Amino acid sequence: MIHYQFETIHPFSDGNGRVGRMLITLHLYMRGVIREPLLYLSPVFERRKDEYIDRMYDVSRHGAWGAWIAFFLDVVCEACEATIETADALLALQADYRARLREAGRSANLVALLDQLFRRQVVTIPQVAEHLDVQYRSAQLNVDALVRVGILEEIAGTANPKYFIARGIRDIINQTPGRNA
Repeated sequence: MIHYQFETIHPFSDGNGRVGRMLITLHLYMRGVIREPLLYLSPVFERRKDEYIDRMYDVSRHGAWGAWIAFFLDVVCEACEATIETADALLALQADYRARLREAGRSANLVALLDQLFRRQVVTIPQVAEHLDVQYRSAQLNVDALVRVGILEEIAGTANPKYFIARGIRDIINQTPGRNA
């Protein structure tokens, strides 16, 4: 109901849809329904946009709250399934990457850097040095090790500093089921 009310008020000249969808996730998080605010509803709402508009209209014109709530819960379930698929794919990739690190001579810094890449997929050597609390050269060696095993790749055309991307992680995040459907 909070989403419907927000959309009906339409407080901003732009961005009401994005803010309204984010409000759903934050509300569920704040109420303890979900442990982390990871639920991404936009792709499902976008894919079912016509039905979304019809259901909101039916509430406004006919008080059809039951149909709205059923639709809304269905959207949340679809988004949860997509989030689980993404999490499973990321966990499988993390296991693969950890196996690569074992082959490359696993170090605590490499593991810490790998874990950081799952939070931030684009990094520079100075950022890595700061995160690992090491000198620039040590950070560079760690980045180079991840490049060698195919976890990181340099982003072409960047310099001072060079940027590196964990493309495998980014690709999974960008290919969230339903995002481009």
